[in-house]
Amino acid sequence: MARSDKRRGKRHREWNLGLLFENDSDPRIEKEMAEVERKSYGFINKWKPRKDYLRQPKVLMQALDDYEVWKRDCGADGDPGYYFWLRTQQDQNSPDLKARFNKIEELSRKIENDIQFFYLGIARIPLRLRRLFLAYPGLKKYSHFIERIFAESRHLLGEREERILNLKSSTSYSNWVRMTAGFLAREERRVLLEDGRAGVKAFSDIVSLMNSGNRKVRDSAGKAFNDILEKHVDVAEAELNSVLANKKVDDELRHFTRPDFSRHLSDDIDSEVVDCLIDSVSGRFDIPAEYYGLKARLLGVKKQKYHDRNAHFGDIGNKYPYEGSRRL
Repeated sequence: MARSDKRRGKRHREWNLGLLFENDSDPRIEKEMAEVERKSYGFINKWKPRKDYLRQPKVLMQALDDYEVWKRDCGADGDPGYYFWLRTQQDQNSPDLKARFNKIEELSRKIENDIQFFYLGIARIPLRLRRLFLAYPGLKKYSHFIERIFAESRHLLGEREERILNLKSSTSYSNWVRMTAGFLAREERRVLLEDGRAGVKAFSDIVSLMNSGNRKVRDSAGKAFNDILEKHVDVAEAELNSVLANKKVDDELRHFTRPDFSRHLSDDIDSEVVDCLIDSVSGRFDIPAEYYGLKARLLGVKKQKYHDRNAHFGDIGNKYPYEGSRRL
């Protein structure tokens, strides 16, 4: 459950994160990060010197069992990483939270770089042995995971090159996105509220108000939203261009044939299926045109504004038929 209030003119969002840690100074945070590091390098030190798991399916099964335990128990950043990611979503402009999260990310990135030998090693299993591995009964529960690694293998680089790409991801992607998100989160505007009064709201609240069923509230929020975006349009342009340039470099290094191929690969879907879906949807744009035309008439406007697209209309009942009911 989250709540928001006003303190010193600033809007704060509070979540109950007690299921993870009591607060930012909880001593368990440092202990758990030490445990993440211990478990991670326990796996690394055990398997990195070995090559038998790349030749014998039975040994790979043992290695994957260990890898699954590591991923399930902690991964590269454990609960502290999740906790401070949530905290930075609560306050995207806190220097202290940024510093704590960056420290965890730094260790996490080092662990990911040091453990990637395992993934890359499986990717380089010779073609003549792959069927043997996939046919081994003990690897059945990991078969799809292994198949995905094999599918990605032609696009993976060497361990040193992959390390470089991981290290540059912050400066070429993450930092840019966080910067713009931080600028937007800091913005506030005076808007019309649902009760008819005017009040100062933060960017995230303004976005929510654009879904209001009250046209005056919606228009007020839409105007404030556009004003904020216009203020930061130059920064957003630089961010987007840098992110796209970074992706272009990565795609060229990995020999991806199209900009969206890496996403299809990670989503485990064929590009032909996506293209078919796009053709099917774009070939029937008359359906959403008819829908928004009807919605415009219901809202009593000749043409909807962009911020009207998600506006609420009508009332949603709070009673639903139970499973097995004959009533519709």
